Amino acid sequence: MKLCLDSTQSILLLLLLAQLLVLSWSRPTIKCPLCAHLTMMVQQMRSLQMLTSNLQSERDFSGIELMEYNLDSLPEMEHTANHLSSLKLNNSLSQLYTDLCSFKLHVDWLIDVRVNMSLPVSPKTVEVTKGLHNLSSLCSTALKQIACTLPQISIPSFPTQLTTWDVALLSYKIPEQLRFYCQWSTRVLLFLRSQVQGL
Repeated sequence: MKLCLDSTQSILLLLLLAQLLVLSWSRPTIKCPLCAHLTMMVQQMRSLQMLTSNLQSERDFSGIELMEYNLDSLPEMEHTANHLSSLKLNNSLSQLYTDLCSFKLHVDWLIDVRVNMSLPVSPKTVEVTKGLHNLSSLCSTALKQIACTLPQISIPSFPTQLTTWDVALLSYKIPEQLRFYCQWSTRVLLFLRSQVQGL
């Protein structure tokens, strides 16, 4: 009887050790699809930022104000530490999607204006509009993953009766603002990804 009990205890102990061994095995980390999309967006945003730095005109227009044009339609972003810490995932992604679509509309419009005025269009400008399209698609997918409705996009009011000088100024202004937007948006996406990873 004692031998039987010793055998039973030994078997139970072995089963317990085997269970602990199974639990201690390293298992592949389950990647969060949303984290993966946010990571791709960060990479795309950085690439877009580099592209825009090469889009500006060779001449420096940084000291010139475009007072005669209503460029309020260009997206702007709050860029304070307080704003960054108060970001919510659904609101931030919705705003980002709206802004990316707006920037794409502006860049597409600028390309059309340059073509209509027989001005050269840089291949990098075409790359920028593709990059904006890719980013907005990734953002759209991320919004669907969190069951958020895509926001409605309104068509901006663009200036008319442009001269060649006007187009040169706008060709500086739009990439300049987009570059700054990409720089800050990268920080926003990294912050949002850290929030998602912490869930």
